[in-house]
Amino acid sequence: MKRPQGFTLVELLVVIAIIGVLMGLLLPAVQMARAAARVVDGKNRIRQLNLGALNFESSKRVFPPSITTVTGDPKFIRGSLFVHILPFLEQQNLLDLTSGTGNYYGVYRLPVSFFKNPDDSTLGANGVLNHVPWGEYGLIGYGANYQAFGSIRPAGRDIRGMGSFTDGTSNTISFGERYMSMKNAAATSNNDNWYYNIWAYGEEYWYEWNPIFAAYITGPASKFQVRPTEGSDTSTVNPLLAHAPRSSGMLVGMIDGSTNMIAPEVDENVWWAACTPRGGEVLSIHE
Repeated sequence: MKRPQGFTLVELLVVIAIIGVLMGLLLPAVQMARAAARVVDGKNRIRQLNLGALNFESSKRVFPPSITTVTGDPKFIRGSLFVHILPFLEQQNLLDLTSGTGNYYGVYRLPVSFFKNPDDSTLGANGVLNHVPWGEYGLIGYGANYQAFGSIRPAGRDIRGMGSFTDGTSNTISFGERYMSMKNAAATSNNDNWYYNIWAYGEEYWYEWNPIFAAYITGPASKFQVRPTEGSDTSTVNPLLAHAPRSSGMLVGMIDGSTNMIAPEVDENVWWAACTPRGGEVLSIHE
């Protein structure tokens, strides 16, 4: 009677080697698929932000300002653009929490899962930063283009209607990406060097926390950073700029509702031209 034969040691090692090669081929493909899925998710989120701003404009005949730092106008409560478009993102219940206050104080500590950028690793999954001793803040992985949407500040009103975009709505950036949480001792004089992108914030003086870009640094110098370091006192991140969380570039929305990926090597002047709504530039940054 013959005994059944098993694998020899050599055969087993060959099988293990083949499995290892297959895994080595498969894992990069899986990682690429996941990265592509995150980009698609990010584009969808920016597209919804675009639709929120466009629907606000259809309703009010003017776009929501990027930040409103003064109260008194029932159409524009104090806070960010993201507060104003809440009803158009199916978040009317959050806007209701500001009723009677005229500002963002009723909601700025609350997370909105939709506002988290799937490619942003600077914060945990819950979208809340607990900053001792100040408490919790709800953050966002995106920012509004200050040049496109304007503002309402003590110095005056500078808000936009659809006719303001003489460069063309397809040539003007509406939204971009920004790190949710960042640290940099060289940025400004904040005591503990942490900065965070608070989705509801709209402040005149504590502006590093406003969810905007192309505001306090303008011109070609306002170009976005590509994967700057962000977790230590010696980080390279600048809290006043937009930030691409991936090496392939930054996702942006355009005023016409489209989305694009801007390559890291885009010229600084082209970037600024795309930020300005009426600079007389005609450009193409579309994929």
